[in-house]
Amino acid sequence: MKPSQFDVVIGGDGPAGLSAALALREHGMRVALVSSPVPQAPPRAEMLPPAAEPILTRLGLEDSLDHAVALRPTLSIWSRQHAEYLGHGMSITRPAIALDKHALVAMLRARVASKNAFFQPYRVRGISGAPGAWCVTTGGGPTLRARFVIDATGRAAYLARRLGARLHLGASLVAKTFYMPSMFRPQLVVEATNHGWWYALPLKTGGTMGFVSAGGIAPDISVLLPDPDDRKEGQQMWDARNARLSPCAGPGWLATGDAAAAFDPVASQGLFNALSGGFFAGHAAADAIMGERDALDVYAELTVRTAKRTHSHMPYHYQTAKRHTPFWHCRRRSDVDFTLC
Repeated sequence: MKPSQFDVVIGGDGPAGLSAALALREHGMRVALVSSPVPQAPPRAEMLPPAAEPILTRLGLEDSLDHAVALRPTLSIWSRQHAEYLGHGMSITRPAIALDKHALVAMLRARVASKNAFFQPYRVRGISGAPGAWCVTTGGGPTLRARFVIDATGRAAYLARRLGARLHLGASLVAKTFYMPSMFRPQLVVEATNHGWWYALPLKTGGTMGFVSAGGIAPDISVLLPDPDDRKEGQQMWDARNARLSPCAGPGWLATGDAAAAFDPVASQGLFNALSGGFFAGHAAADAIMGERDALDVYAELTVRTAKRTHSHMPYHYQTAKRHTPFWHCRRRSDVDFTLC
């Protein structure tokens, strides 16, 4: 078989795409991941719930737990005007953990490479063909042929939208983050402000500080950093809107991770959803290729159910904050009527 012919082509090599690739390789599928190289970025802390430990182990990433920080009770200025402690991260019995997302992705990528998946370092440009005989074109690279495609391109859902899926977006939301080498407090800190909310999340060395606000009003949070040298690490800004793809699967394809459903950071579900959802997606794709007629229907139903449940709970988080500005009023409404994109 020629190198450009595969069972599955995955657009994107983030946590969701890489987790899907591992699942597919367990089934012996020939897999290619297409993603253009990204510049090296400073560490970025993200939180995972205690429930994430089994999927990390299942993916062969249990060593990442050695580099994680078990979070002390959250320090919050959210529902009250004064600081209070709110339990161990997401759980009152077991601590949530914080780890470097970029380091975790590097470990996952190395594991996928060890399973002989093929990496194509080019951006996805287009898709044509039909189920069982897809052609995925890349910018500067060869055309890849596949029986099945997985969209793991993030909120853009680049492949799925070209196959007829529609993207539903929540209210504008932007996250602006800094890496802080001097952070030392091993706990999540959150505070509500009139125009958004900020958080600080630790790593074994340093940590991440971020501000979440409506697009266009994200302030320069570097002025809040205690050490001027922290500003030298640069900043990252990313789209943090809720999003939902409809449908999230079809004949010969499916979407996973943020491409299928993306969540406001207040839910702390993004990384966990990418790892667990990606692994589930890989197995669903393999089952579909091997003739399981309902594999994609089951995948889509469970993915949509998870997304709707998580999205429906988000207004509650904002309702608990005692703020009375447009930013907070907008997000206290039920988040079901997304804008169609």
